[in-house]
Order: sequence, then structure tokens, then C-alpha cells
Amino acid sequence: MPLQIRRGTEAERTNMTQPLAQGELLYVTNDQRLYIGNGATLGGVQITGYTNEDAQDATATLFSNGTHTGITFTYNDTSASISAVLDLSNFAGTIRADAFKGSVFGDDSTPMVDAINNTFNGSLSGNVTGNVIGNITGNVIGNITGNVTGNVTGNTTGYHTGDVKGSVFGDDSSLLVDAVDRIFYGTIDTGNTIIDTNSLTSTSFNIGTVTSPIDTLSLNLVNSLEIRSRMTSATDGKFIILNESRGTLVSPAAVQAGDELGGFLVKAFTGTATSAVAGTFGFFVDSTAVIAGGSFLKTKAIISASTDTGATEADALILNSAGVATANAFVASKYTQLAVYANDAARTSAIPSPAKGMMVLMTAGTSPAVTNKVVAYDGTAWVALH
Repeated sequence: MPLQIRRGTEAERTNMTQPLAQGELLYVTNDQRLYIGNGATLGGVQITGYTNEDAQDATATLFSNGTHTGITFTYNDTSASISAVLDLSNFAGTIRADAFKGSVFGDDSTPMVDAINNTFNGSLSGNVTGNVIGNITGNVIGNITGNVTGNVTGNTTGYHTGDVKGSVFGDDSSLLVDAVDRIFYGTIDTGNTIIDTNSLTSTSFNIGTVTSPIDTLSLNLVNSLEIRSRMTSATDGKFIILNESRGTLVSPAAVQAGDELGGFLVKAFTGTATSAVAGTFGFFVDSTAVIAGGSFLKTKAIISASTDTGATEADALILNSAGVATANAFVASKYTQLAVYANDAARTSAIPSPAKGMMVLMTAGTSPAVTNKVVAYDGTAWVALH
């Protein structure tokens, strides 16, 4: 006849308030386990059904219990997983792995390698072979072979071999090199500066532009300024060009009669004034010229020297567009037109300190008394020549 033993669910077994009698059997119907009573243990003692959970719990005890050098294990019963913390503070040797995954923390628990955000924190000593992708905050001491793409904030000391692309800013964030518009801002004050036009996109070198002109270009020299050029033919002489206009450089306007077009101005230090004028050589639009927008001008050239009685310069020699020279301090020649003065006061105002041998034409004069006569200075007084 069949044998039927006591039975029930696992919940019913664990809720029992009386222990099974010595030798009494209990069958758990929902997980097919068999328990036997010992007269003391509630729910009895399991005698069959050793599962994976039992094996995992038993194995986990081997890791989580006891003392392990340099490593600590933690068992998660819910996920049936074991995690470990490895202490490499006293490790000496090489760690080799085809795929080392995970973050690295320092002694103070700060992340040195953040495997989640792909960042490295700390100092790196030694050689790095391969690509570094991301931001580097700190000093880089050593050679970098390869491309650097991104912003570099800090000092760069050493040689750079290769192309540098981008703008350059100073310590105060002011723009030094504008890589977009190809403009240089700043001061070059040491060593020899060589501009090789062969490396430029054009053989012309511009300082300032029509939209951003400079105010003054100063050359502080100890010796002379030398400009060398090469002639390719007998009529291929080089000129220093002063291109003058009214209006603006972007929208120039025509010059007008009497305009000072420019030239050379010589100044000297006199002990009391740093910009005393010594003399000029310049060109002017003739005051009688009518500017009609053509390609030619009626101009005159003037060489002037400063006087010792004032801050103005005396026009020593005037050469007009017809090739006629008017001189205040030059001996008359074949092509010289003498200066003409209406009276003695006009002559004295123009020539306060005449030189011996100077000649002028007087429209009317009292010393000497002349009308439309040439007079000369003999070193003491003006005398009539005819």
C-alpha cells in the first residue's frame, strides 16, 4: 500500500510553530525538497534538493570570509555576483591584459582614471605612444610627435617643427596674429626680422590695410636706413611712392589746388624741442591748378630750410611745373627766376637774415630806391644792380 508523508508549501514550512518530531518527514510541494525532523528545528532539516543557490552561497563564503592580501571580495546574494577591490599600492611589476576595463582611484579615493567619462586625472611620467583624445590640464614636459588639434593655454618652450594653424593671442587676450584676415598686431623689437616674399601668397608686403590703416610707422635706428632694389633695364629705376588723396582710403577723393602732397621732413633735437624742423623737400598742387579728375597734375616742388628766428621754414627753392626755379638764396642762372617782392617790408619778412650775394627783384623799393629792379645784398646792404 502506498506511503503518504506530511506535505505542504515552503511558506507553510517556514511558518511552522512546532518542530517536526524525531524522524518525521516533510515534503515541500512547490520546490520538491524533503525535510526530516530532529525534534528541535522548526521546519526540519533539509535532506535533498541541493541547488545552485546553495552552491553559490557556500562558495561566496570562501571569498567574503577570512583575510586576503591586497584584495577584498563582496558577495551580492540577490544578483548572485562577486565584486572585488584590488589594492596595488605595494605592487611592483607589470600588469598585462588585452582589455583592462574599469576606473582607477588614488589613495585618497579620488578617481585617477574615470572609465565612465573617459578622463585621466593626475601626473603622467614616461613615454606615451598612441593617440591622446581629450583635454590635458597641466604641464607637458617632453617631445610631442604628431598633430595637436585643439586649444593650448600656457607657455610653449622649445622648437616647433610643422604647420601651426590658427590665431595667436597675447597674455592679456589681445589678438597678435589674426589667422582669418592674415593680420599681425604687436611689436617686433629683438633680433633680425626677415620677411621672405617667396613664402607669401603675393610678392607685396602690406603694413595696414585700407580698412584698418596704421597711424604712424616708426623706425628707431642707430645707423642708416638702406633700401636696396634691382634694376632690370636702364629705365627701371625704383621709386618711393607716396600716393595721396582726400577722403578715406576706402573711398578716396580728388586732391585740390594748394594741397600739400607730401615729401621728406627732417627734424632735429635742439635741447629744448624734440621735433624742431630742420628742413623739408615736398610737392604741392599748384594754387592756380584746376583739378578735373585727370591723370596729371600741375604741381610744384619746394626745398625749404628752417630759419633761426622762428618755427617756419623759408622756401629756399621753388620749382614749378614749367621747370622755372624761384630762388630766395641761390645765385641766378639760365633757368632761375628771381623772387619778386612788392616792397622792402615784404623782402625783410621773407629774408630776415640775407646772405652776401643774394639777389631779388623789387617791384618797388626804398632801400635802395628802385622800381622793377634787381637788387643784391653785398654783405651789408641791398644795392641796385642797374
